Amino acid sequence: MRVLIIGGTGLMSTAICAQLLARGDEVTVYNRGQRESRVPGQVRHIRGDRTQHGTFERQMAEAGAFDCVIDMICYRPQEAESDIRAFAGRTGHLVFCSTVDVYAKPAGRYPYRENEPRRPQIRAHRRQHHLPRLRQDHRLLEQTGARPGPGSPDP
Repeated sequence: MRVLIIGGTGLMSTAICAQLLARGDEVTVYNRGQRESRVPGQVRHIRGDRTQHGTFERQMAEAGAFDCVIDMICYRPQEAESDIRAFAGRTGHLVFCSTVDVYAKPAGRYPYRENEPRRPQIRAHRRQHHLPRLRQDHRLLEQTGARPGPGSPDP
């Protein structure tokens, strides 16, 4: 399977890369190149800034199609909309990965569910609020929102 990870150098994305490589998938990471990759094995790197939407979308068109795109660093609605433009018709599945830190503490139960109360002061990880609108406006690709955290099953 051909997989693109947007981000790719953090704790979670490094583990995802390692597992994909271990099962024989072809992995590409897209990021600014400001952190050294900790992923062992053969990974294709594309350098760029995903907040420069036009450039990002052109780079993704040049990269070709992917079976799956995992976006680890989509923090704003404009970035989610850029993902839709970049990958509609060019990927089998688009995964948005968020954080459990959007939810109120302490947790009422594990694992968290999408309708759990949210922390109002969290602004950086509000991307999940925009997924329903994107699903309605852009029925062009399959999307998943994921928030790994305490109590999450191992990938």
